[in-house]
Amino acid sequence: MSLPELLLSFPETYRIALTAAVLGLGWFATRLVARVLARSGAGDSRSRREQRVWSRNFILALTLFAVLGIWGSKLAGFAFALTAVAAAALIVSKDFLANLLGTATLVATRPYRLDDYIEVAGVRGQVVGTSLLSTTLAETFDSNQLTGKTVTIPNAVLLTHPVRNETATGAFIVQIVRVAADTDSDLEQLEQFLLASASEVCEPWFDEAAAHLARIEARNLVDLPSAAPRVLLSLDDPKHARLALRYVCRTNDRVRVEQMILRRYRKKLREAKAAIAAASHDESATALQRKIERSGIAAQTT
Repeated sequence: MSLPELLLSFPETYRIALTAAVLGLGWFATRLVARVLARSGAGDSRSRREQRVWSRNFILALTLFAVLGIWGSKLAGFAFALTAVAAAALIVSKDFLANLLGTATLVATRPYRLDDYIEVAGVRGQVVGTSLLSTTLAETFDSNQLTGKTVTIPNAVLLTHPVRNETATGAFIVQIVRVAADTDSDLEQLEQFLLASASEVCEPWFDEAAAHLARIEARNLVDLPSAAPRVLLSLDDPKHARLALRYVCRTNDRVRVEQMILRRYRKKLREAKAAIAAASHDESATALQRKIERSGIAAQTT
């Protein structure tokens, strides 16, 4: 007896029991895989999370096909009725269909992956999970710092909104930090301070980052910025100048590296101001000493 004939001969009670068993097996397999990956020490946390998401979706798809196989023979007789119901359901639940199409777009184009920092439909965050209908983000604000909140966006937005992926270059990313300054300041000196601070912080991984960006350029046939730090000057505001420092760092170190650069920059500014104050004090002391000497000479002459 073939499998379709065997399924057709099952009474309703057996079908229900078999469906419950398949669903339970799928649930147990999902929990088991998640626990094994959580306890596994192989690979980094990002790869384990990605394996967990894809294994969960794969198990869900297998479970769905199994349930359809169990009840497919019974549903065959209601094909016309199901077609009418499906058409009505598509009209009523067009958002559900749009989410499925968005999921297909996500699978086909892969605009982002787990742990990527993205911005879509005005929402910024780190991708922490995906499903057939939605994507979950850990919300972030300035400098991609986590707010402790999560945002769930429907996959349908992928059909109508562009996705900005801030970590598309993988292990190393290009970062921009902006510094304000008075237009009367010595902008060339401030630029040197920023470049020196960035070079000191980024020097340990500079060669590795340059090689990484070169591989991406060769593979994707795109032009990427140099890994060397660079400062761009903006004078669009008549009251303030803006210095934009571009540098390359590891994806997970963006906040730490930015803070290190800014703190070194502030330290160099303080040292420069202290040197100017000391030089001014020395000049004042020298001028006073000369004045005293001239007064003494004049007194002796009198």
